[in-house]
Amino acid sequence: MLPLAVAFFAVLSYHRLLQCAGDRRSRALPIMLAAIVSGVAGAWLHAEWLPAESVESPHGWLDIRFGSFGGYWGAFLGAIVCARLIGASALASADAIVPGVLVGGAVARVGCLFAGCCRGVHVAALGAFDPSRIWPAYDLFALLGTAAVVKWIERKPARDSASGIQLGLCLFTYGALRFILEFARGLPHVLGPLSSAQALSAVQMFAGLGVLFFLSRKH
Repeated sequence: MLPLAVAFFAVLSYHRLLQCAGDRRSRALPIMLAAIVSGVAGAWLHAEWLPAESVESPHGWLDIRFGSFGGYWGAFLGAIVCARLIGASALASADAIVPGVLVGGAVARVGCLFAGCCRGVHVAALGAFDPSRIWPAYDLFALLGTAAVVKWIERKPARDSASGIQLGLCLFTYGALRFILEFARGLPHVLGPLSSAQALSAVQMFAGLGVLFFLSRKH
């Protein structure tokens, strides 16, 4: 599902990047490509640093990680750095790729759902109905739910939707939802009662709060 996830990301992001760059392809295209390359690099680093999470899965590191925190963070970081280097708005560029990141992540989770990986905690008392088999579906809905929140704020008046607010809402909303969902996933605890994915969820959630706080002070 990786090529399809990247395709969704590219199609959704390029059009929005063109809009925020004033239809200048010389700015939109490098930012999109930088986001993809950095997303792949982030996926690889995630797999290298947290290999234990992928033991249960038949996928390679790209299939899993591009649709996870390493891929998401890498894409945002790549877009922000590239935008600053070429003189575009870093926050507006990050906002522009938010829907692509979320929808691309949801598409990647469809692959997990069909492959039967990333299962949650098995509840034997439920018998034949095993909710652990469809844990990727829960994450898929979390991603699409976050995309709906971002879409809602995008429709607000300009004074209420300054550049960066979509990025902040994305980081916070998905981080919070993913933190809750990880309780049903059953990964090994590495930080007291928390799994590595919950730790990353918390980092993302507080990063989102930091972005929103910065924007509130700025405006």
